[in-house]
Amino acid sequence: MFKYKVEVNWSEEDHTFIANVPELKGCKTHGSTPIEAMEMAQDAIDGYIEMLKNLGDPVPTPLSVKDCSGRVTIRMKPNLHRDLINQAEVEGLSLNEYMIKNLKVKNDSRV
Repeated sequence: MFKYKVEVNWSEEDHTFIANVPELKGCKTHGSTPIEAMEMAQDAIDGYIEMLKNLGDPVPTPLSVKDCSGRVTIRMKPNLHRDLINQAEVEGLSLNEYMIKNLKVKNDSRV
């Protein structure tokens, strides 16, 4: 069993549940129920991985098992840096806390 993220959504156009595996470009399937779509997704993942291996292409490591240090270095324009520091101070947060808070809000709003 692979540990790739599977997104299941209802498709009004197709009148079925679509299962998409975002980490494997183009790997999609469907089912009449969310559970069936998830089960079909595992078969689609297995087939996709087999195809990659047959082509000699690398198999992506699932994001769920990748090690992440928790450190990110970014570059930005000085005026944006200054604005972020000022806003963090207004909210009584360090720049790091302020950026984490806002990144989390933005990330959570995608779901």
